[in-house]
Amino acid sequence: MMPKPIKSVFFDFDGTIANSETFHYECMNLVLNNFGSNLEASDYFKNYAGIPTNIACAMLVKQYPNMNITAEKLIIEIESFVKLREMDHVPELMPYAKECIDFFSRYGVQMGIVTASNYESVASFMKKTNLESYFSFIVTFDDVTSS
Repeated sequence: MMPKPIKSVFFDFDGTIANSETFHYECMNLVLNNFGSNLEASDYFKNYAGIPTNIACAMLVKQYPNMNITAEKLIIEIESFVKLREMDHVPELMPYAKECIDFFSRYGVQMGIVTASNYESVASFMKKTNLESYFSFIVTFDDVTSS
């Protein structure tokens, strides 16, 4: 029996296409520093990387009660800072991401992105890396009620 051909591929974004976790850690930690706290890189990559910002902020206010800020306000602070830094940030692709995208494109496979990131961040990255034309759809945090 012949295997069925692949018709579509859905990619995660952060850590699959975009090498963005170091950038997100730096932004989060700089905001935390403004409130007198410091998140070690090992703690971030073990406990916070890949977690939606709203969940991460709820965890952070429990971990650092001395910050005296609500999770909702911390979300706003972090998201605002990320948005500001993204304007000048040069995004990096994960190793072999472009080669993988090119491979599926050559064979006419429909590609999409499904991510817990927000649409604005993904769109900015795609534009800066000239990847917009490869993807038929993008589903982000903004499109769902429960990430």
